[in-house]
Amino acid sequence: MRLVWHSNRPSFTVAVVMMFILGCALVTYAMWSKPVAEADAALRAGDLQAAMKLYAVSEARFDQLRFTKQLLRPDFERIESNQLWLLYALEQFDDTIERSDSYAAIPGSHFWAGCALFEKARAEAQVKGRILWLGRAQEEFRKALELTPDDWDAKFNYEITGRLLAALRKQPEKAPPMEMEMEMLRPKGKDEPIKKPKIG
Repeated sequence: MRLVWHSNRPSFTVAVVMMFILGCALVTYAMWSKPVAEADAALRAGDLQAAMKLYAVSEARFDQLRFTKQLLRPDFERIESNQLWLLYALEQFDDTIERSDSYAAIPGSHFWAGCALFEKARAEAQVKGRILWLGRAQEEFRKALELTPDDWDAKFNYEITGRLLAALRKQPEKAPPMEMEMEMLRPKGKDEPIKKPKIG
């Protein structure tokens, strides 16, 4: 007796195997990315400290498997971008600047660095110090605009920073209190941010 092999049988078997592999990959990714989902939930609930810790756990997983930074680039960039937002919202300005330097290619990194440097200028008592911080902030906003020319927040901040710098350089001895101008900087503050974090 001769066995007959139907031509569609191998393709059906391959399809079943591929579906099984895909299912396993999706389950593995869901387990691996669980801290991201938990961080997003904490962020939605307004628990910034918990969100920061959970995003750090997620980042550590990307660091352990470096190829995932390219394979899952949108997820990695979202985690980094949200951490920058959180650092700024938590008023950890030095950490915001340092992290922005480490991830200069991440969308928003130059913007948040500029905002943090602007806040450093705001806290500076000496006019020379203000000029130094504002100069660095303006440079970061310029870099942000180079990457995203249509970013209205970066454009607004760049112009405000330039205006303040010009006034301080022109008459440093008559430098006005910065509070009035500083209040115009976008985002307005952690309670009412213009740029919001991206939640999956």
